[in-house]
Amino acid sequence: MKKIFHILLLLFLMIFLLINFFTSCDLFNPVTNSGNGNGDDGDDGDDGDDGNGSKIVFVRETGVDGDGDSYTNIFTMDIDGSNVQPITTGNNYYNNPHFSPDGTKIVFVAAIPTDDDDDEIMIMDSNGANITQLTNNIVGDWNPDFSNNGSKIVFVRETGVDGDGD
Repeated sequence: MKKIFHILLLLFLMIFLLINFFTSCDLFNPVTNSGNGNGDDGDDGDDGDDGNGSKIVFVRETGVDGDGDSYTNIFTMDIDGSNVQPITTGNNYYNNPHFSPDGTKIVFVAAIPTDDDDDEIMIMDSNGANITQLTNNIVGDWNPDFSNNGSKIVFVRETGVDGDGD
């Protein structure tokens, strides 16, 4: 009888520990950033949310050009996946959108179809108005994001060209 009691107690303890482990890990508690986006809430700045955790910004393929390249536009949706809204429309090549920490602006990459086909950093209001090109050069600029307080934009820039112009 004592042996059965010890086995049941051990089994109960193992189940308790497993439940405690799985309910405390991200598998059951995904991070959605309900903070203010200033970095003190665990926000790594790469989740594309609007700073208050209510909207996500993303890119969706919206067509294909004559060369077989995909047109992409910027969309938002509520954090639960509902209310998908196009922010940009048309034959664009937009990528890497990120909300500003206060959710009022979106910074993104636009492939500018010119002779050198380089990527430039753009910014717009979160409703798609006032699109402004921030960089203009012959090398690629990628992966823009806002600083934690929203006062600066960081991005990666190609540092030069090789003999083929790439």
